[in-house]
Amino acid sequence: MNKSNPQHTFRLVLSLLIALLFIGCNDNQPSETGHSSILTLDKSNIKTFASRCQKDYDSIHAGLIEHFNIAYKNNDGYGFADFRNNKWTPAYIEKKNFYADVYAHNEAFLKSSPIAPLFDRFDNLIYIGINLKNGLLNNDKELIDQTLAEAKVDQQLVHSIVAATQ
Repeated sequence: MNKSNPQHTFRLVLSLLIALLFIGCNDNQPSETGHSSILTLDKSNIKTFASRCQKDYDSIHAGLIEHFNIAYKNNDGYGFADFRNNKWTPAYIEKKNFYADVYAHNEAFLKSSPIAPLFDRFDNLIYIGINLKNGLLNNDKELIDQTLAEAKVDQQLVHSIVAATQ
């Protein structure tokens, strides 16, 4: 008769527990960025979506410009760089990723939509932030002036695109 080996039983139980742990970690549910949870755009919701995008854009834009103006006034390039790198950028990236997912999910619809440039302007905010940071750190007035002008034009473009959809 075959007697049960305790070491063999222990290994078998341990292997099963490890396998269950891996199965439990892989729940195969769609993530928050999975396509099943991403908004599908159409004619019925494009106006609301464009307004939401403008509000997000304005909020992120305002936070960047407000902190830049304070830092510029106080000649605090390192303080602005710290804010931009550690607070503004993570919040921006979260929103940017959301809009990138929406664009990827709706690319065919958006190619013929007048709101498509909103996504480019949203993407451009990162470069505005980088240029403002570099301009302030390097005391480059020309770069700062060019970037602030670009930020203003981009914001006006966002507003005009959204206004055209209403």
